[in-house]
Amino acid sequence: MKKFISLASWFLLMGMGDGFTQQVSYTSEDRDRIIKLESELTSLRNETKSELTSLRNETKSELTSLRNEMMTRFDSQQRQMDVFYWGFGITISLILFLFGYIIFDRRTVTEPMRDKIQSLLQSLREYANEQPKLQEILRTHGIL
Repeated sequence: MKKFISLASWFLLMGMGDGFTQQVSYTSEDRDRIIKLESELTSLRNETKSELTSLRNETKSELTSLRNEMMTRFDSQQRQMDVFYWGFGITISLILFLFGYIIFDRRTVTEPMRDKIQSLLQSLREYANEQPKLQEILRTHGIL
């Protein structure tokens, strides 16, 4: 019984499917409208393509100009940094030269003084041989 009901309902539904479909009348006016729509779509497509290509070209030109501006700015900053590095290098070199000169100058100044002090000590030692009191003083200070 269930099979019968299911078969009957299936045939009934299949028969109803034809009742919902309608035959649409297609006239020459409809054909002309479709042709007109197609031509308008192709013209619209061509316009959008041309506008897109012009926009792409504008964007590319703007990007290249921005890239050139950035490169010039980077180059100028690099030149500024080069000047900065050169300035520091020269300053540090001058400071090192000054330290070297100070050390050299001290050695040249102290050598004649050492010679004078040595000659003074030699004279004192010779004089201390004649003076016993001076000899005793020089011994207590570790000079003799």
